[in-house]
Amino acid sequence: MAAFDQSRRCRDATGDTVDDMLREALWPEITSRQEERVRAAWRRRTRRRRQKRAAVVAMAVIVSTLALVGYWQRREPRILLAGRDNSNVRPFPRPSSPAEATGQETSGRPQRRHINSEIIARPGNHVAAARFRDRLAVALANRDVGGEQRRLAGDLALLETALDGLTRDTHADAADLVNSLGLNSPIYERRLSELVQRSDHSRRDAVVRLLCCVATPRTVPMLVQLARSPKTHEEATRALARIVGPRTLARLIVMEPSKALQRELLSALAGRDDLMSTRLYLNFVQHPVMSRMALEAIEDATHPPLDQLFSLLRDQRIRVRMAAARTLGHLNDSVVSQRLAEIVLRDPSPHMALAALASSADPVAVQFLAAARHDIALAGPLHAARVRARSWNN
Repeated sequence: MAAFDQSRRCRDATGDTVDDMLREALWPEITSRQEERVRAAWRRRTRRRRQKRAAVVAMAVIVSTLALVGYWQRREPRILLAGRDNSNVRPFPRPSSPAEATGQETSGRPQRRHINSEIIARPGNHVAAARFRDRLAVALANRDVGGEQRRLAGDLALLETALDGLTRDTHADAADLVNSLGLNSPIYERRLSELVQRSDHSRRDAVVRLLCCVATPRTVPMLVQLARSPKTHEEATRALARIVGPRTLARLIVMEPSKALQRELLSALAGRDDLMSTRLYLNFVQHPVMSRMALEAIEDATHPPLDQLFSLLRDQRIRVRMAAARTLGHLNDSVVSQRLAEIVLRDPSPHMALAALASSADPVAVQFLAAARHDIALAGPLHAARVRARSWNN
């Protein structure tokens, strides 16, 4: 009994201690931010539930609608109209003869023609349809072949007309004839290549002239053969100069024995107005034997490569810069002299531009050099440029 009372007192003391601790404890209060986060999480959870519920309901409605539509389509032919007996319904009678069918179609509103599926399903009709498709395909192919043959015959007739005109008039301009007749088809190239081999003397001259006028990269082998013949060398070489690349053209210039034709080829190389052709042309200007001919050839070029020459004045190699300056000075052009003068005034080391001006006989260049002689900064470079220009002229 004493032990029981003692344990009871201990339990009461412990309980009082726990109650006191709970009363004295400080419970953390929830902040407004934490409360907002809890509410936002609860709203998201509620929104997800509503979305899932709406999706399930929408899917159920769609499935029900599809099932109802399918059932209605299957049942619709069996539905009887109100007040009508199904036993009295008869199929629409077909006409027993073509005359009756014609009479029914002409009387009143035209009737819709029904195609019997049994007729379509007959095996013989499929065979007949296949044969008809084959005959149609053959007819279309023959029509295309016939049209191509007619066009080919017309083109060849046009070519024969041109050859007849060149044969009668040996001094006629083949280029004007080609432009007037519009000979620009590959058919002409193949035909002319064949005619060169098996034509007589007078006819062959006309064929060669026409082939050189319509020269394309496909006719290069034939033109190379013609260039080896002394009679057709000049025309074939001029034709090759129009269609070959700059390196091949430079090779033709080196191998050409005729000085006049060599100058024409140099003029064609200089007039291409691209950087590669201009560099190859300047190689001939640097050559001690061909430099004078190369400078004279650029005078015949329809479009001298001025932009490329001015850009090569700043090339890394001194020989290329000197050749470009020599070429620009040889042009004796006022526009070129003005651009060179602007380079002299703008560039801190205008040696090549001054050398080009010193080798030029243009009045603008002469006037600018006369004024630059009194400039202290240009006096030294101008003297060196005059010395270099005299070495070029000599």
